Amino acid sequence: MVFLTIIPADTTRPTVTSTSPIDGAADVSVGTALTAVFGEVMDAATITASTIELRDPASALVAATVTYDAGSQTATLTPNAVLAAVTTQLRVYFKVDDSDDGGNDHVC
Repeated sequence: MVFLTIIPADTTRPTVTSTSPIDGAADVSVGTALTAVFGEVMDAATITASTIELRDPASALVAATVTYDAGSQTATLTPNAVLAAVTTQLRVYFKVDDSDDGGNDHVC
C-alpha cells in the first residue's frame, strides 16, 4: 500500500506584520536600526539592500545594510552612517522583488 500526501502550493503573498520603529514614530534616535517582521518565512536571497531601501525627504537613497533572520522572520535595515538629525520623515521602501519561500512576492 502506498500513501500519497499532496501538499498544496503556497499561494499566500507575505505581508509585513510589524515594524520598529512604528510608522509615523517621532523622536527616533539617529542611530536606530529599522526592522520589519514578515508574516511568514521569506527567501533570504531576496531580502537585500536593493529590495528594501531607506530614502531621505528628497528621495535620495541612504546607504544601508540589510540583513534577514529567518528564525524571527525579521529584516533589519541599518544605515551605514549615523543619520543627520532631521525634522522631516525618512521612508523605507519595500520592492516587490522580495518573496517568501514559495516564490510569492510580498504585498507592498
